Amino acid sequence: MEKKSLGRGLDDISDISLSPRKDKKILQGNADHGFVMNRTIPDNTEPPYEIEENVIVRRNIAYPNTSNSQQDMFKSFSKHLEENYSIKRMELRKTDRMSRPGMKKCIEEKITIFIHGGVKCP
Repeated sequence: MEKKSLGRGLDDISDISLSPRKDKKILQGNADHGFVMNRTIPDNTEPPYEIEENVIVRRNIAYPNTSNSQQDMFKSFSKHLEENYSIKRMELRKTDRMSRPGMKKCIEEKITIFIHGGVKCP
């Protein structure tokens, strides 16, 4: 009479965990795909949630240093204000150079105009 085993023996367990058999590869492959999410919402209805998306775009606009660059900057500034952009910060610089015989003087002023606390998005 043959002896029957109720479970796997030590040889079977070590064979599964240590050997690269084909059936072991099949078991590992099935383990990776064991969790599959089924869609419970019908395709014709909207999902029961809202999405809020915030996107920040930063552009640097540079003008060549020409005699018309300040006028071009002012035109661009006016155009952006007409397109509902808001002013958050402005930086102004003024340089005065005085030159007399034996004395040179350079005065540079920087003025920053900004909204305290920043601009809030609606």
